Amino acid sequence: MLHKVTYKCFQTVLIIPLMMIAALLLRLYGLRAESAWWDEYASLAFLDAPSLAAFLQQNRTLDPATLPLYFVFEYLWAHWVSASVYGLRLLSIGIGVAAIPLVYALGARIFGRRAGYVAAFLLTLSPMHIHHSQGIRMYGLLVLLGVASVWSLVRMLQQGNRSGWWLHGLVSMLLYWTHPFALLVPAAQGCWLLLHRHLYRRLLPGWFMMHAMLALPVVAYVLSIRFWPQETTGAWLNRPGIGVLVADLFFDDIVAFHWQLRLSDIGVKLGMLRMVGDLAFAAVILGCLAYWLYAGARQPQTSLKRHLSLLFFWLILPPLTLFLVSLLWRPCMFPRYTAHCVVALYILLGGMVQQLHHREWRWCAYTVLSFFMLFQWAITLPGPQRTDWQSAARLIHENAQPKDVVLVDNLLWRDVFLYNVTHVAQVEMVAPVAAAATLPLLATQSILFLGATRSLRQEPAAGSVWAVIAADYFETAPPMVYEEELAAWDITFERRKFHGIRDVYVYRLHAAPTLQLPYTLDDFYSRQQEDSSLPFSGYLKHEDMQAFAELATAFAVQQRKEQALGLMADLFRKSPFSQKVYGNLEQAIVEDRDTDAAMNAIDAIWKGYGYRENERHELARQAFANALALDPDNGVAALELGFELTGLAQYEAAATALERAAVLDEENAELVDNLVKAIRIGNQIEQSFRAVTLCREGLIALSDGNMDRADTLFQQALAEDSQLPRAQVMLGFIRALQERYDEAFDLFSAYLDHGKYHAPVAYSHLAIIHLLRDEPEQALQYATKAMALDPEFKRQAGTLVKALLEDKDYEGAADEVQRMEEAGVHVPSLFKEYLRKHLQ
Repeated sequence: MLHKVTYKCFQTVLIIPLMMIAALLLRLYGLRAESAWWDEYASLAFLDAPSLAAFLQQNRTLDPATLPLYFVFEYLWAHWVSASVYGLRLLSIGIGVAAIPLVYALGARIFGRRAGYVAAFLLTLSPMHIHHSQGIRMYGLLVLLGVASVWSLVRMLQQGNRSGWWLHGLVSMLLYWTHPFALLVPAAQGCWLLLHRHLYRRLLPGWFMMHAMLALPVVAYVLSIRFWPQETTGAWLNRPGIGVLVADLFFDDIVAFHWQLRLSDIGVKLGMLRMVGDLAFAAVILGCLAYWLYAGARQPQTSLKRHLSLLFFWLILPPLTLFLVSLLWRPCMFPRYTAHCVVALYILLGGMVQQLHHREWRWCAYTVLSFFMLFQWAITLPGPQRTDWQSAARLIHENAQPKDVVLVDNLLWRDVFLYNVTHVAQVEMVAPVAAAATLPLLATQSILFLGATRSLRQEPAAGSVWAVIAADYFETAPPMVYEEELAAWDITFERRKFHGIRDVYVYRLHAAPTLQLPYTLDDFYSRQQEDSSLPFSGYLKHEDMQAFAELATAFAVQQRKEQALGLMADLFRKSPFSQKVYGNLEQAIVEDRDTDAAMNAIDAIWKGYGYRENERHELARQAFANALALDPDNGVAALELGFELTGLAQYEAAATALERAAVLDEENAELVDNLVKAIRIGNQIEQSFRAVTLCREGLIALSDGNMDRADTLFQQALAEDSQLPRAQVMLGFIRALQERYDEAFDLFSAYLDHGKYHAPVAYSHLAIIHLLRDEPEQALQYATKAMALDPEFKRQAGTLVKALLEDKDYEGAADEVQRMEEAGVHVPSLFKEYLRKHLQ
């Protein structure tokens, strides 16, 4: 008997380390080919934070739903062991390998040693768990602690001592702080305990009380999370169907059955052969489950039957819960969120092998299960699995020249790409990198770069465009929207594809020297209306501003000053707000000064807007304060900082920031002067702030072309503060466009009665109103003032003003009106009627 026990112990001591070594080698294989993808970048970007608390806070800005446990380990590992991407992956591999003896212990405790060996071996070979063990994410830790929680529960129930309670409580506490859906593991355990309440009646109150105490802080933390809007998560979280549920329940390791891992080219080419293998593996799994359901139904109330029900609860309840929540609330089902559940399936498979009494049948089972697992792993090779940014970076590094430009689809992907350039591929990018939020904008950037660099007949030094585009998850077709836009302008290209869960396409564009491409923004949009299916709407959104400013900055980095300033001038004409954001950058380019401070300030402003959108107002305040520190003359930074401080009730600091904004920009003064007065005298601050907030929303609606909403918002702002200058002048502008001139006159007059504000739009429209009232002298006076204040108005209307109000040349004025309308300038119908009357 002693000999048998010694032999079994020796067997365990030998087999489990060998499995761990095999698991380590499998997880190290292909590790350096894996780039840092978005999920990992969300924490990697902040590892240089000065403290652990700052790191955790910054990490939540990009990945708000994370819980901190894994990231505590990541930060400590980065600062004490290795901060490299490869080194951090070793942390996750260590966690994944550590789960193997724990899975063995759980399987052995429930069914016996052979079951434990089989379960541990399946975990060793699992392609899904190999993938998670290679990732700088919490999923390997979620599996480890999920298994530990179930093992400690079974151990506690079997031994019944106090140390078992402490161990189970400690493991469960760590599990709760690993992932928001980790609570589904104790939830499944609780349901199982309730099912067997006649056996565990005495410990049920204590168990539920302990878990309630452990869960409450986590629930409070999770409820404080402001997650991304549902429309922004549709690329990877869709409403699941029954097929998705079945795959998630039972077939996590069958690669082709769901969207965790991609099939390699070899896997795709296997075709029917692979499909037969997948179906055979599925049949084995379902056969095992059917066997245990049948055996469990026939079993009396034994510990085996109880443990079978525990495994089925663990296997089924967490995915089923997420499935139901996805149907009833919003999609939140993804296989990795319940990656721990498949361990229950491994133990059930191991238990089935344990039931085989003939050695030949056992070895047959070992062979079949090993073959299926290795087959599934093999059809994911060669890698990489994650988005292959580093291969794209190396290709561009080896071939790009300083006069080229690298354009990346999506500003976030630009940041991930640059991180991989520096920290994974470890190469230098000699060409400047810019980004655009959408594929049509990326195409516009590409066309403008090619057109602008060839406009001076400097073809030998013109440079090439490299475009980097990450396709949607598991999308196999190239980005046709981008290619069709290029084709519309007769631009040809070379294309390289790098495989991954999201394929990366790298384009190198070619434009013949004789090709007539637009070299200004005005030229592009005027020709796009004729040549493209996406006509210019007449307004520039924030993403448009960012795209064109990014390209202008790239020109500036290349010392292409003329192209940079020309593009910015075009941008400022189309979007006055963009001049407020990027004006200091333009000035730095004009004066040949270092542009880094201005560029960093602009980046901080956009980050602040992102934080505000997600209602992270303290982080928004910090971002705007950082922007103002980098560029003290940035009026937008001062204005936004003042608004955030006001919302946070830090009124003294808010007034100071708003006063600074008013000094830097007269339009800011029109908006905030009344609010500053309210703060200084401590009266009606909230009402004044509401008025300003409504006015700002109206300005945004107007910039988006939503005139009706802007009209309503400006009226609401004036209802809160009837003397708000910015609301007066903008509502007057709308009334003038509506040709409700009496109301417009009253609003403009009230605006000018303040005596300190001089918006050109007020003078230009008052000139029209006085002209329609047959008061040409007053009209000339206001038109002259408008031209002095606004060079763009002078450029557009100067000739008309001279012909109509100075020379009384009505025929010349009529010709000029026709020219303006052909150029897209709106001319009021009453004005044209006035002109026709004088012509007669």
